Amino acid sequence: LGHDTTLCNGSTMTLNATSSNATYLWQNGSTTPTFTVNTAGTYWVQVSNNCGVFSDTIHIAYVPSPTVHLGNDSMPCAGHVITLHATYPGATYLWQDGSTDSTLDVMFSGIYSVQVKVGNCEGRDTIVLNFTPAPLLNLGPDTVLCSGDVLWLDATSLNATYLWQDGSSNPTYMVQSPGWYKVRVTTPCGMAYD
Repeated sequence: LGHDTTLCNGSTMTLNATSSNATYLWQNGSTTPTFTVNTAGTYWVQVSNNCGVFSDTIHIAYVPSPTVHLGNDSMPCAGHVITLHATYPGATYLWQDGSTDSTLDVMFSGIYSVQVKVGNCEGRDTIVLNFTPAPLLNLGPDTVLCSGDVLWLDATSLNATYLWQDGSSNPTYMVQSPGWYKVRVTTPCGMAYD
């Protein structure tokens, strides 16, 4: 049946005692030439043929596969360094770029993945990071309009809130009369004014 073996949780192993012109008796009363293991324990088989009765025993242990969680997909601010951690006791690491440290420093948008191995057991995780720049804002140059004309000012930014001079909070503002118009745009990555 082979040497005592340690398997990863969730995996199976087929014990094979096949011999010509033989009968079989496993620890659970099964009489097939093979037995599939999916839990830890001690397994034995008795094989009988014209030459006699033979037996063997094997102990199977199970260990958990390493768990790794790089975090949820996110949109960190551009210019920051995000350190991804995959640390697991006794593990080896392989990141998508071929690096083998337990951590990976990230500064650019992309898909990052890691394989964590302990013995023959492995865990994997992937994270998507989209770095978001600080808001850039330009309402354009001072403008002269003809009477009755309308000008739309657009301050749209990703994940932003807006505050115009009159307290309105839409990303766009319709100008119909002379005056000074200003807006503050706030995102998780900063503020901009124009």
